[in-house]
Amino acid sequence: MNSVLCSSISAGKFVTLFYGVLDAVHNTFRYISAGHLPPILIRADGNAQQLANGGALLGVFAEWVYDDSAIRLCPGDRLLLFTDGITEAGMENGEEFGEERVITSARASASLSTKELKISLLADARKFSASSMKDDATLIVISALAASQEFKRELEKRAAISI
Repeated sequence: MNSVLCSSISAGKFVTLFYGVLDAVHNTFRYISAGHLPPILIRADGNAQQLANGGALLGVFAEWVYDDSAIRLCPGDRLLLFTDGITEAGMENGEEFGEERVITSARASASLSTKELKISLLADARKFSASSMKDDATLIVISALAASQEFKRELEKRAAISI
């Protein structure tokens, strides 16, 4: 994809990309990033980390090699994927909402459902910027839940069949 964009995109233009595959059976999330903001993982205990593995923008460096990474998700973990419209939501004095406020907002909403956390975090960004967000604001929240007994039994059945 990168080499095609490098040969066809207009000068000074580029594309960011974040691609992830969630494996609910093995509780893993495999991902690759090309110039996109790093997602933030909020662990169940409140610790936060950025998924820092990232590559260059697409369409800029034709020979760039992109590496994928994987993380394990545990029950209670939340993964926040977002565009810069959220972090760059700002006040008239130039101060931006930023990644630290994303983390603080997510931690403050830890007891909420996935949908409620998303609504709350977006509302916090809007309130901070006095509702004058200047860019698109996209937020995806993935919550890792404990597997039900029924789900575990189904996995065991599938494993027994594949042996």
